[in-house]
Amino acid sequence: DNFPQITAPGAIKATLNRTSQELRVIKQERDTLDLSARFPRIAGHSPAILDIKDQIRAEINEESSVLIVGERGTGKQLIAEAIWEEHHKPLGAQFHQIDCSGIGDETFISELFGHEKGAFTGATTKKTGFIEQDPNGVIFLDEIGNLSLENQSALLWYVQDGKYRPLGSNQIKHGTNCIIAATNVDVNNPVLFKNDLLDRFDIIVKTPALRDHMEDFDLLLDYLVPNDLVLSESVRGELKKFSWPGNVRSLKKWLIPIINRYG
Repeated sequence: DNFPQITAPGAIKATLNRTSQELRVIKQERDTLDLSARFPRIAGHSPAILDIKDQIRAEINEESSVLIVGERGTGKQLIAEAIWEEHHKPLGAQFHQIDCSGIGDETFISELFGHEKGAFTGATTKKTGFIEQDPNGVIFLDEIGNLSLENQSALLWYVQDGKYRPLGSNQIKHGTNCIIAATNVDVNNPVLFKNDLLDRFDIIVKTPALRDHMEDFDLLLDYLVPNDLVLSESVRGELKKFSWPGNVRSLKKWLIPIINRYG
């Protein structure tokens, strides 16, 4: 009962309740269309995907440090780019990416914070890191969970206070860059991820596995497959039966040779 305070005849009150519910549905549909138009590259109308779009729109701003967590192939980089496009690109900020997969401790610190001449073997000149090169840029750290705990500690200091020390330097510097990071590791496992670092991020975005939002499957196919290539309902049905352990990335990889051949 949406109008408990009204003591009207039953038929009138029923009409009011029905109208109120219809308006609520219309508003939800309008919000879905608005979010889809605002984030066209994030395909999906499921609650999980709509929640992500709403997080980007309403909870995150140009000062937020964001950690994106989810299985491999769930579109974490796409979400990072959407955050940048929504909140940073209009301000003229550039998007810089560092792939943390298999990166050495010295290389990571050097890329992000820079190093002094002679800081390590091969450091024949001084290098300025991304933080100093572009003070207004957005730094996307992909697969941050692959960093050593020591490097995670160095990053924690920056995310918390904006402070850092170039490799081989005694000088403490201050940066203003926004950090967006992503990982597919279990961030609640202290062996893999520092709990203190997890706590320093302002916002955590969770990308769902494809199997958990299969209601978006047809939309994803329509987004990935060219308009002139039609997949039959029987083919779509068979594709939906597969678990897709590599998520959207593996679906896209499976579709590429078909698109190249027939598209």
